Amino acid sequence: MVDPKQGLERMVACFEALAIPYFVGGSMASSLHGLWRHTNDVDFVADISLQQIEPLAQALQADFYADAEMMRSAISHGRPFNVIHLPTSFKFDIFPASPGAFQQSEMRRRVHLSGTAVGIDGVIPTATVEDIILAKLAWFRQGNSEQQWKDLQGIVKTKGKTLDRDYLRQWARHLQVEELLDALLA
Repeated sequence: MVDPKQGLERMVACFEALAIPYFVGGSMASSLHGLWRHTNDVDFVADISLQQIEPLAQALQADFYADAEMMRSAISHGRPFNVIHLPTSFKFDIFPASPGAFQQSEMRRRVHLSGTAVGIDGVIPTATVEDIILAKLAWFRQGNSEQQWKDLQGIVKTKGKTLDRDYLRQWARHLQVEELLDALLA
């Protein structure tokens, strides 16, 4: 099992140094919220401008495979790209922050959680538990991944009593995942 710690620390440091707004999502966000599971990559949502691509690629160059042209093309088309931490071969997926209402809400609501769950000193901007649920429901709807559903069940099992259900229902309607949310919470 490859440890993402080294690469994660470098990614966070680069985003911070370049003042790129970001947060961790996906399975790593679940882990930071205390719902550990092994993951093969780390997902970031980042509000990267085209002007920040070259400085980001240069900042990562010593430790990562980071192709500035590929990154620029992906950002221009609103698509994710990845960078690979060379010493560990660990992959980091960067999803460009979209101007959509939900993703803007995710960015505003991000929380700073302790990185100790993944062996990192300090805090890491992370999607809220509710936003993780909503994003995973949307991913599940697209591909019916059994792992996504298991992650969702684990989140509800451990965090169910503290969830902001009004927020969940509001955005579930917006994201058209109401029936999945109802099944999950049932």
